[in-house]
Amino acid sequence: MAISKITYKNHCTPQEYVTLNNRWYLDSDIRAKFTGVYTHTTSTQPVYTTSAVLAASGASPVTVASSKTFVYVKNTGSGDNTGDAVISVSGDYADAYRIKIAVGESFCSMIDTTAVIVAKSDTSTATVIEYLTAVD
Repeated sequence: MAISKITYKNHCTPQEYVTLNNRWYLDSDIRAKFTGVYTHTTSTQPVYTTSAVLAASGASPVTVASSKTFVYVKNTGSGDNTGDAVISVSGDYADAYRIKIAVGESFCSMIDTTAVIVAKSDTSTATVIEYLTAVD
């Protein structure tokens, strides 16, 4: 049995806007970047999907993951496909879309195998996502 590893690295630089100079500066309370590294080990090959089109708002959502333990979603919209993507972790198609991903942003999380992850466009413009899913 082959073992696969997914390593995900991220960082966040908290900033504050100073109106006196009309500039953004490193947050004076935190004074540091937040960074993190996570390695997810799986016994099966992860599934990577590119160019999943999320049609303009009102269209049916795309199921990204079900029966998985790890999910990564990135909004790769460009050109005419530059809408925001929204994600529901519960799989509820009503109003449970709590995570919003603008173009160029991503979402990554370990999830319970009972969770269903769905995505749709939150605007009148379509967008494109790529995603990676895996199971332990």
